[in-house]
Amino acid sequence: MSLTSDLKSVTKSVTKNWTAQRKREERDSRARYSRAQYMQSDRVYQKDVAWSVIPKAYAKASSNGKYPAHARQIFYAARPEIQKRTGRPLQSVYFTQHLLPMYINEHPEAAAWWIVYDARGRLIEPHTDEQIPLGTLEVNNYLLSIGKHEVVGFDFHEAFDTDYPTKGPANRMSAVLFIEKEGFNELFKAVKLAERYDLSIMSSKGQSVVAARRLVDWLCDVGGGVPLLVLHDFDKAGLEIAQNLTTVSEAARESDRVRYEFRNEINVIDLGIRLTDVEQWHLEAESVRFKGDFGPDSIVTSDEQAFLRSNRRVELNAFASEDFIKWIEAKLKEHGIKKVIPDADTLADAYRRAYLIASINRHVDDFLDEARDEADEVQIPKRLAARIKKALREDPARPWDAVLADIAKEDLDEKAC
Repeated sequence: MSLTSDLKSVTKSVTKNWTAQRKREERDSRARYSRAQYMQSDRVYQKDVAWSVIPKAYAKASSNGKYPAHARQIFYAARPEIQKRTGRPLQSVYFTQHLLPMYINEHPEAAAWWIVYDARGRLIEPHTDEQIPLGTLEVNNYLLSIGKHEVVGFDFHEAFDTDYPTKGPANRMSAVLFIEKEGFNELFKAVKLAERYDLSIMSSKGQSVVAARRLVDWLCDVGGGVPLLVLHDFDKAGLEIAQNLTTVSEAARESDRVRYEFRNEINVIDLGIRLTDVEQWHLEAESVRFKGDFGPDSIVTSDEQAFLRSNRRVELNAFASEDFIKWIEAKLKEHGIKKVIPDADTLADAYRRAYLIASINRHVDDFLDEARDEADEVQIPKRLAARIKKALREDPARPWDAVLADIAKEDLDEKAC
């Protein structure tokens, strides 16, 4: 074997791992982190770094606990420092499903942090139809309400509801806010976003389903509906959601994949993250492999296409909670979204109705003391449980308290005769 051949063989053997890693790097930009790790002599564990970073990340994402923060928002706040100090990529699932819960379990003071995880299913109570999403905060709030629940005598004050009856957008909604992902409801609830702007908030994971498009078609038509505000990530999928929620793409029509044809022209406003928002709010981009292409009817600008083709995207979760609300409210004000006040005829009708209810409720208040005294002195019927059991055998779908209410009414009617 010649000296040249020997040198080639040795060089190839020594650089084998480096060459393989370099090829992986060319295939995937994330492999750069693995190369940095390969060059490090001392391994720095993500858990060790995370334990010092997580408190700061939570404080940043939640504005020091002022607002609820989604687990992915904390991930975005923690990721830059953890990746810098470890030289390795930090995956969202590993952080949100392992590191963050592990940290909270090992630090009792963190148990009170206001952290939101996506709900995975829901519990529905019988008869009340109350629905409890199976997310961390939702379950905590439900259990807290159970612990505080107490029936205190006759705890009602008004016989008639004073709300003006509405159904749908008329006299109630200023707009429909569609957000392409779930997990922000707790934040919106905390700042009363829906109430302060009279918004109906609709969320979805991924591309909108036919039911969502049909609902939008009826609620948001230009001819008399309310605006549709679309909130989405700055990535190819998010921008396609913003466009396809109210239109049919050329590709879908050409391939006969149209699942819903809109009957109305939709009053749609794109409120999602665009490149100008990324630059203005200094939002951190995430490395992700770009796939596919943009259609000729795409709403994405050439600069935005170049950004996304460079294997980057920016999620809504990149915002800290307080900044996220400020950003949304600025866009709502920009597009003139504000509280609903009905027309003069509706106000006149609502006033007469409210006046009538106030008059009735005043008389109810006058009568309430007398009725309460009578109820306090009433003789509890014998074999009450047996009567309820008998009624439930005849109609097992009814709840016990509805049967009891019927028994009380029957006894009162007999007494009045």
